[in-house]
Amino acid sequence: MTLDLLFRLSIAIAGITGALMFFGSKAPWLRKCHLIMGASAFILCAVTFFVQYT
Repeated sequence: MTLDLLFRLSIAIAGITGALMFFGSKAPWLRKCHLIMGASAFILCAVTFFVQYT
């Protein structure tokens, strides 16, 4: 349950930061946050899959 919540939260944050970058924000911290949240979502997806199906 907790992994799923973290996964959904990281997807949401990556989506919000991606939308802000799409609409013209050029802040360097925003790009870093977007990349970190995207990588976190990928890792959490793999971990959730591993925990759920093994």
